Amino acid sequence: MGWTRPVGHTVCTKDEAKEIIGALDRFWVSTCWCREEKGKCARSPMEVCLSFREDAPVNPADKRKISRNEALMQIEDARDRGLVSRTFARKDGDGQLDGICLCCDDCCDFFTGRTENIPAHGLFIEKTIEGCCSSCGMCERACRFEARQMDEGELVVIRHRCYGCGVCADTCATNCIEMVPRTPLPSSAPHNA
Repeated sequence: MGWTRPVGHTVCTKDEAKEIIGALDRFWVSTCWCREEKGKCARSPMEVCLSFREDAPVNPADKRKISRNEALMQIEDARDRGLVSRTFARKDGDGQLDGICLCCDDCCDFFTGRTENIPAHGLFIEKTIEGCCSSCGMCERACRFEARQMDEGELVVIRHRCYGCGVCADTCATNCIEMVPRTPLPSSAPHNA
């Protein structure tokens, strides 16, 4: 891969990403390293790495400055495509975010198992409203972390696998999934909701 400094990723929801963008005033978009290496992605366009700093450790290929509105449109497009938002910052940096990657399971190194650079869990976790779920399976197909599984026609949620991306909530046809603040799960607690 092309960056030279270690970068840490943390999963975030699309609403968190929009809040971050709303608080900043400079944005760039560039081609994703994974997509450039693999070629055309089946799930999204090539330009999906947002950066907030001119010196952010991103792929310089096709890097261009964009407006806040264009950055917000990137997030909405990622929501429509079921992409996972991951903030990133240099591990040896000043603590400021460098940007947001919009990742998928087609070519992203994390999802394809070509890297051990596992992102941190986000600040939120799913909460499925009991009695509301129709067990249609749409959220299972959308979940990139295998936290939602169908078992004999019924949805089973494996909460410790939830990274807090919110893709399931974005996909739910009955609006019975909400993202709530993450609290540590007791080690002896069952993992099904």
